[in-house]
Amino acid sequence: MEAIQPSNSFNPFASTDKAQASFQIGPAPAWVTSRTIPWRTTGKPEDHAFVLLSDCQRAPLEAIRYEREVRRLVTKDAVQRLSQVELQWDPETEILTLHEVALWREGASRSFCERSRVLLRQREGNLESQILNGRMSAILLLDDVRPGDSIEVVHSIQTVQRHPGERFDFFFLLDRSMLTGSWSFSVHLPEGATCQIQAPISPQVHASGGQLVREWSGSQPETREPEPLTPPWHSPLPFGHCSAYQNWGEVAGFLWRIWSTLATDTPELRSLAQQISSAHATSEAKAQALVRWVQDDVRYLGLEMGLGGTLPAAPTEVASRRYGDCKDKSLLLVALLGCVGIPAAPVLVHTALRHQTESLLPGLSGFDHAIAVLWLDGSPIFIDTTLSNQGGGLRDRCLPQYGKGLTLSEETTGLTDILTPILDRSSLSYTEDIHLHARAGISQVDWRVEAVGWEADMLRVRIQSVGPDAFAKVEAQDAQELLPDAQSLGPCRVKDQLHENRIILTGSFAFSDWGMQIQKGLRSFRWLPLRIRTFLSGAPISVQSRNAPLYLRHPGLFRQRIRIHYSAHLHRQGIRQSSDTKWFRALTTVSRISSDVVQFDFAYQSLRSEVSAANYPEYAEAFRKFVDSQLGVQLVLSYSAAEPAPLRGGHTHKVAQPTSTSDPQPDLDLLAGTNAASWFDGPVPRAAWSTRLRLAICAPFSGPASLRRKLYLAIIAIPLLNGLLNHPNSKPNDHSADPNRRQTPVAPTAPSALLQTAQLDLESGNLTHAENILRPLLETRSDDTVAVRMLMEVLVRTQRRSEAVAIGERALATHAQDAFLWDQLSLAYGGLKLFDKAHAAATKAIELDPSDPRHASSLVLLLINQSLINEALRKARELETAFPEHPRVLNALAASTFAAGEPASVEFFRRLQKKEPTLQNTLNLAIALLHFGKPDELPPLIEPLRQSHPRVRQVWELLESAYRQLGQREKQIEASARILELPPQ
Repeated sequence: MEAIQPSNSFNPFASTDKAQASFQIGPAPAWVTSRTIPWRTTGKPEDHAFVLLSDCQRAPLEAIRYEREVRRLVTKDAVQRLSQVELQWDPETEILTLHEVALWREGASRSFCERSRVLLRQREGNLESQILNGRMSAILLLDDVRPGDSIEVVHSIQTVQRHPGERFDFFFLLDRSMLTGSWSFSVHLPEGATCQIQAPISPQVHASGGQLVREWSGSQPETREPEPLTPPWHSPLPFGHCSAYQNWGEVAGFLWRIWSTLATDTPELRSLAQQISSAHATSEAKAQALVRWVQDDVRYLGLEMGLGGTLPAAPTEVASRRYGDCKDKSLLLVALLGCVGIPAAPVLVHTALRHQTESLLPGLSGFDHAIAVLWLDGSPIFIDTTLSNQGGGLRDRCLPQYGKGLTLSEETTGLTDILTPILDRSSLSYTEDIHLHARAGISQVDWRVEAVGWEADMLRVRIQSVGPDAFAKVEAQDAQELLPDAQSLGPCRVKDQLHENRIILTGSFAFSDWGMQIQKGLRSFRWLPLRIRTFLSGAPISVQSRNAPLYLRHPGLFRQRIRIHYSAHLHRQGIRQSSDTKWFRALTTVSRISSDVVQFDFAYQSLRSEVSAANYPEYAEAFRKFVDSQLGVQLVLSYSAAEPAPLRGGHTHKVAQPTSTSDPQPDLDLLAGTNAASWFDGPVPRAAWSTRLRLAICAPFSGPASLRRKLYLAIIAIPLLNGLLNHPNSKPNDHSADPNRRQTPVAPTAPSALLQTAQLDLESGNLTHAENILRPLLETRSDDTVAVRMLMEVLVRTQRRSEAVAIGERALATHAQDAFLWDQLSLAYGGLKLFDKAHAAATKAIELDPSDPRHASSLVLLLINQSLINEALRKARELETAFPEHPRVLNALAASTFAAGEPASVEFFRRLQKKEPTLQNTLNLAIALLHFGKPDELPPLIEPLRQSHPRVRQVWELLESAYRQLGQREKQIEASARILELPPQ
């Protein structure tokens, strides 16, 4: 293919060259109204900094935006982080004027507004996203800043008109998210100036110097934390829109006139279009070839500096350099299609506002992305040229739900509906065939991932990014939450049906140590549908109410199929449980495939993209019920062999071929109906089983009374030790127990109220709620070690120890002196049976903080986990001498004496529960009482929990055991009935 010679029209160094000339120091504009600083504003005790004054004033006809902010720094951490002033601007189209930078202390100010103090630097913050914006930073360092000082920054930015005929339009916020003593926003326009203003709050209007000033103002008395999973098109703060454009046709016509100045029909482009499409006969085939070339052969790189913010590069130039942003690639595709006689046009959309663009005033601010539309047989087909490696034909390409768009042409009069019919046909299916070895041999899981449509596009990008080997290793590592010694059996196999936009990955991993022995000849095998839980990640199941809508992944069609291959026994019928709501539908089925295979199917389909705040409580209850009752697998299997030995690294395993499936392979056009119909409407076998498998899904163990008693004994005793080993009672951010404990500083913007709520959730056992608080917090405050430690505790307690290890090791790379991070890491290593690493981490924690007994107590629990009971007892009693009433020491004493079978453990549990009456401590005390033959003490201890924690299964199991031993038949039946209604833990 003949190369097109590049032009010299683009200068990537222009922004740097113009930086000096476009920065200046001078007085504020004469039309600016001065505001009084509310010095008496006070923050909350947990605030590190807050805003006294936030003032923004705009003169649209002069293209000037004036801003003034006064911020008080309360703590040393705030001084460390906020004592540098940084202002950004685009040197090619903006002029930055610095009016004042002052430090206020005790009513007096000192000015730092000197040119010699200002550093001009170019910082490309979005380079990893393949975007160059060319913005410069003016950085000013302040001297002698102390806690209690206030920093005032005043500046203005004037925008140079980029194109003839361009009008102004902009958004503005009508509140603040941070605690602010006084905020205001005003628009200064000459009387009679033509513009539109849209805002949910009416402004105060007054005349000043021949101008009409519209002003909004207020006070925000506290910092607002954004609610997680808020739809991107829903603004957490009210905002207004000001625009001088009269209608959408005016906006489209203006843009098309400046875009059309770029040559789109040149000999070079016609030659290139002919070379790409000449092998194809029909218009559709030619268009398909051109679309794929622009998507896959022209790489994405955004050049948004200067005119690049609104004007694309010439198509000839983009074709020659083989890179461009969304505008460049879209116009290039339009040009190439035009060269072969196919009508097309660029279309502007907004990736977050989507359909809400229609509610805005006409203007350019409502768009942040460009796509293209082409017409075949009069039908529009929308293409996003920035999506590479897309599968499907021209009419089958998936497109995100952009909602509304603006087609750039002289005929446009309004917004266009962006059609995405094929997106609804996307689905993701995950199948696991689990072959359990009945003796002490190697067991194996054969997994298969099938993605269609949009899900295939995303999976294709991932597999091309990480490679088949790494992908397969991640599958095995994720399974280590349930199978600690799982090891990948080599790279996964990839079958990519690009034309049908279907991709299938298959692979295997081996394991040896499965299940938990509950008595001789019986093992309990527990499995969770991890993939569907990942698919639903982030959906809250414990938050009771919201102020903002909840964002749902939509469209979302997912199925996880689990086949357990094992000899079976006992008599059982198939199970079918469904959830059908206005927001989603879900189905869980259990059926017998053969005498040796039992199949579990978990299917989920979202029906809407959001839940309103008013409807959220109803949705949350339905979703919580679905997660609690339908997402779990638990089996009791006969077992006649020695204890399985964990797999050793480097061992060569015989790789079996993945189990073949008879799943249908329909054409893409039939996928939506086929998947939904077969996954949700297919019949479920209800015939009785005559097998050797004892199955329980969302129901307790059943069987002869003698066996039931033995099972309950195992269910009670084993979780106790697991709870003691993995669920430390200490509060990771509570140092009140030891006045000499070194204080760990909290990051300035870390919301302590959220951390306190998460801590309460940890103490009450509401781990899901705690995780839903901590994960969004760490997305914005990744260096908050307190939140990291708490999240690690959640992960350890929910047996996701591999993830806890990854988080802990990453945090310790920058916080290597944090003893509590090493402490939590030792617990995670211990759960994975990596005892050498666990001991090293515990020893490091003790070395860093020898005065705190918590770390030595963790070492005691680690010894118990290794069955080194005598050594654990010795260390625990040494700790008791120095710290007789410390909660963690009492926890270590209780765990070690219980593991040694000493009745004295009851008194340690009793002392611990009296000092910290948490749910876990109360349950542990109850288990010890039952274990050492004191069932009469259980009812008064546990019965109050029936009201406070009615959905905690262990509460009812303990009551059922106590009532049975006390001969209280009616209460025993009542507790058993309640257990049947609850999901297995």
